[in-house]
Amino acid sequence: MVKENNTLRNNKFEIEKYKVYAKRGKKAYCYYKNGNLYYKTDDSYSDNTIVDVYYKNTTYALTEKGYVKLGDLRKLR
Repeated sequence: MVKENNTLRNNKFEIEKYKVYAKRGKKAYCYYKNGNLYYKTDDSYSDNTIVDVYYKNTTYALTEKGYVKLGDLRKLR
């Protein structure tokens, strides 16, 4: 997991800024990816935190702490 996250972060992706908009208890939970599955970690972001997104797919976005569900993020303008 850490190797994949570091590889994605080190690629020349355009970093995007997002604001955490946590719907579940004022926290956006972080996940790690193993194969095609995502597993919740102990890390989370508080509501209204601004985060850098290194990579995103249709469901998750990779941040410094791990993957966060796109539904918990809002793009900054």
